[in-house]
Amino acid sequence: MTQITDLQIGIRAAIATDLPEIVEIYNDAIPGRMATADLEPVNISSRQQWFHDRDHQKCPIWVAVDQAEQGDHRLISDPDLNHIQNIQNTGAPDPDHDQAIAPTPDYRLPEPSPKPIMGWLSVQNFYGRCAYQGTMEVSIYVANRHQGKGVGKQLLSYAIATGPQIGITCLMGMIFGHNQPSLQLFSKFGFEQWGHLPQIARLDGVKRDLVIVGLHLPNPESR
Repeated sequence: MTQITDLQIGIRAAIATDLPEIVEIYNDAIPGRMATADLEPVNISSRQQWFHDRDHQKCPIWVAVDQAEQGDHRLISDPDLNHIQNIQNTGAPDPDHDQAIAPTPDYRLPEPSPKPIMGWLSVQNFYGRCAYQGTMEVSIYVANRHQGKGVGKQLLSYAIATGPQIGITCLMGMIFGHNQPSLQLFSKFGFEQWGHLPQIARLDGVKRDLVIVGLHLPNPESR
């Protein structure tokens, strides 16, 4: 496997103009029959409601971009939400921000950019009942040309680090049993198998299992 040494992956919140690329990356995953249960491509209009009707503060969509192509924007090495929002709103860091928080890989939160998206991650409510308010289902899709470059790893790492700051207490993934790359990725981050639904999906006439993985996130107040 070729080691990528000059790629700097940055993560930012998705904006409306990202939707065509988000849909394109999603559609590219459909023929592989590993990452989604959709069997036919979706169109942009069918995803408008999915994008716009969510609370992006609580159920964000994050996109990965190549920082080297993003221009001269401020680098941020901490996922604390208030700190991030302060920089987005004022262009300056919060002087009261606690620098003692454990550092995570550098992420750039740039102004909207026309540069191509490498991949994206979304979180959405696991179940529409109040008791499950902090439990979110996570989905990751990486553009075919950027597979194997650590994009999914960076996105998942960012979601785990940032999740507690926006009220997420638990992340869950719904992964086909034959999607070993995704199962291995989630396992590396401590996700455990919480459920196994045998042969509940049919992909091109082949019955497939669904594996449910989960991870409890730390309480930010305990950091």
